[in-house]
Amino acid sequence: MNPHHRDSGNQEWYTPAPIVEAARQVMGAIDLDPASSPEANRTVRAARFYTVEDDGLSHPWAGRVWLNHPYGGAAGYNDRWIAHLIAEYQAGRVSQAVAITWASTDTAWFARLMNYPICYTYGRPKFTRPVGAVASSPAKNAPPKGAAITYLGPQVARFAEVFEGVGRVMIAFNRVEALVGVVQWHLQS
Repeated sequence: MNPHHRDSGNQEWYTPAPIVEAARQVMGAIDLDPASSPEANRTVRAARFYTVEDDGLSHPWAGRVWLNHPYGGAAGYNDRWIAHLIAEYQAGRVSQAVAITWASTDTAWFARLMNYPICYTYGRPKFTRPVGAVASSPAKNAPPKGAAITYLGPQVARFAEVFEGVGRVMIAFNRVEALVGVVQWHLQS
């Protein structure tokens, strides 16, 4: 098996503070982190968070959500987190969300995120370990793939502005919407 396509085997990796702070700048605050711990929440500062014992997938989500879900696990595990996030957003319970994931463009779960604005990070973020220390080498504190930060919400321009220093921000191109826009522009001319 190619080692670049495996996870690290450890699901406790905390997002670097500057990325969480950028998410807070976009959303104004973080109401919920559904995949967290007391230690991780010192950086995230969510008003409410669920731990592994709480099982964030078994609860409804609401408000402004930060998501760095645990990667790996059984088949379909990533899909369950992403499906839950999108369902809660589409139902209107989540007003905004920022999710950091691997840039797994070859997977079905990531394909669903590609309908939303995504920041593909410059390089691999340096995650921290539960003890709060950065691992001793880049191979031990960076994900095995590039990272992507996805935004769900109405503040798309703000997301692009804030995250342009973190990576390349891409916005989904919908051919039908684009054609309608071109037709409308021609009709107005």
